[in-house]
Amino acid sequence: MDYPNYVPADPPDAALLLTLNQALFAEDGLTAFPLADRQRAIEMLLEEPERWGEVWLIRDGETVVGYTILTWGFTVELGGPFLLIDELYLRPSHRGRGWGSTTLDFISDRARFHRGVALQLEVEHHNAQARALYERNGFQPHATRTTMELRLDDDSTAAF
Repeated sequence: MDYPNYVPADPPDAALLLTLNQALFAEDGLTAFPLADRQRAIEMLLEEPERWGEVWLIRDGETVVGYTILTWGFTVELGGPFLLIDELYLRPSHRGRGWGSTTLDFISDRARFHRGVALQLEVEHHNAQARALYERNGFQPHATRTTMELRLDDDSTAAF
């Protein structure tokens, strides 16, 4: 097996990341999330990674074949900080080669580096391939919870 390498993304990578993000959202059928919101969020992450989280490009040699976004959180019930795998995307050409599992190992190492007590993620119900990857790597569905959200107005990011 060849191996991926991971490079921290920088602000000039925003357009590339948005292109990969569009591929992810198209594959998952995620149509309720405006492109402008996703672009703004990617730019915020790239501008202030110490505040919001890390963005990593996944490369095959010099070719970018995916990305992952890790954001910071805190949970009292588990005893401290956790990292959220907000997104993980590999181009179809690089799936089924062990790169997903290798990337999850890399992400786990990043979580330990940041002294996280857990990794969390969300996966679409219909994405059986991704669910299987996560389960093979030790992730389990939460036994009693469903993710819920309340969307705030567009000015909500101004306070941060």
